[in-house]
Formats: sequence, C-alpha cells, structure tokens
Amino acid sequence: MILEVTGSVVASLPKGGRASEGRWQFSSPELLAAYVEWQKSGAEVAFTRLQLATARELHTTKVGAQEKVVERMSKLVEAGSDSPRDLAFERTNLEQAKLEGQKVVHEATAALRAAERTQAALQRQLEQAGVDPEVLRNAKAGSALLVADVPESKIARARQGQSSRARFYGLPGKELVGSVIRISPTVTRDERTLRVLVVREDSEGE
Repeated sequence: MILEVTGSVVASLPKGGRASEGRWQFSSPELLAAYVEWQKSGAEVAFTRLQLATARELHTTKVGAQEKVVERMSKLVEAGSDSPRDLAFERTNLEQAKLEGQKVVHEATAALRAAERTQAALQRQLEQAGVDPEVLRNAKAGSALLVADVPESKIARARQGQSSRARFYGLPGKELVGSVIRISPTVTRDERTLRVLVVREDSEGE
C-alpha cells in the first residue's frame, strides 16, 4: 500500500436511457447546482460566440457595401455626373456604418468575455470540490467518482493512473477498486490537502 487517506463519493452516473448530463447524481445540492450552472454557461458561451461571429460578418458586409457606393459615386463626381454633396453624404453614411458596426462587435465581444468568465468560475468551483468537468463529460455510464484527500506533505506520492482501493462503512469487508484519473492543481486552504479524483465502475449502484 502506497498511501492510506480518507475520501468520499462525490458523484455517480447510473445507467439509463437519458443523456448522461441528466443522470448525474451528486453528493450535495451545492455541487449539483454548480454542475447545472456550468452546463448552462457552456450553452451561453456557444450562443454569444455565434452572436459575435454574426455581428462581425454583418459589420463587414454592411461596410463593404457602403464602400462600394462611395467608390462608385466618387467616379461619378469625377466624371461630373453627380454632385460632391451627395458623395459627402455617402461618405458620412460609411463612417456611421463603421461606428455602428464597431459598437455592435464590441458589445458582442464583451458579452462573450463575460460568459467565458462565468464558465471559468463555475469550472473552478467544481474543481475545488475535486470534480473535473471533463471527467463528468466523458465518464461511462455505471461509474462513480470518489475524491481522496491527500495531505500536502504526501502530495509527491500521488500519481495519475495509480490503482486505488476504497473501503466503505456501508459495505463492510468489501474493497472497491478504481484508478486515479485526475489530481487537483490546488491545495485546499483549510485542510491543506490535495484532492485526488478516482473513478471506478459502479454498474450495480453500490
């Protein structure tokens, strides 16, 4: 045995017909709420990113069209078939189109950055609880996620891919085998422990 530490089950994914996002069961309402909000934030990031791309495309199209109007009218003014006043009016329209487009793109960019910051904050909240969102996204049905609390002084003994054996008071005499799938990048402030995420098969919902 390399190291004996305490830990707890933080989430489980029972088998079922629904998408995995709706089947996750968490150890606390707070963790569930953070996971739901993290999912929502992902959709918000995707939506605002699409809005930004659309705003940029519309800005480019509108400004390009107005530039062609100005170019065409400039030639007409040079040929004497149109008035400089009309050309000045169209140039003003071009500058206005640029300013309006820049404003819309700026607002869409700000909305995307805000959505990304929210998503990052929720992801950190999950990670601080020992749960990796990527692990949640890619876990197989019938899996359980456990968090082992490794003391700061023994961090060097924790390795990703290590085998893990867990014993529970509710399952006397039984050892459940899993493997270390992720090691938290930060140490908890109060207990000074490193949270190590372990995944194991739990097809019987033990």
